Amino acid sequence: VIYKVISPLKDVGLMRNISSGGLCLLLNSELRPGTILELKYRLPHQESRQIVNTVEVVWQKKTEKGFLTGVKSV
Repeated sequence: VIYKVISPLKDVGLMRNISSGGLCLLLNSELRPGTILELKYRLPHQESRQIVNTVEVVWQKKTEKGFLTGVKSV
């Protein structure tokens, strides 16, 4: 997943899981709940189709590998 905070920042992270309620991402950056991100990603079974959506950070938890981040569509 490629994400961009709706400001000059842009970074790359990993998608941990996806559900009807939102996504869980592993990111390098600490973000506050309420931060709006633009995501660009491809699903494994639809690799030729890029998905772009805007999400809001709901929660974040620091781990040894980065920040687990829960987001929902806005």
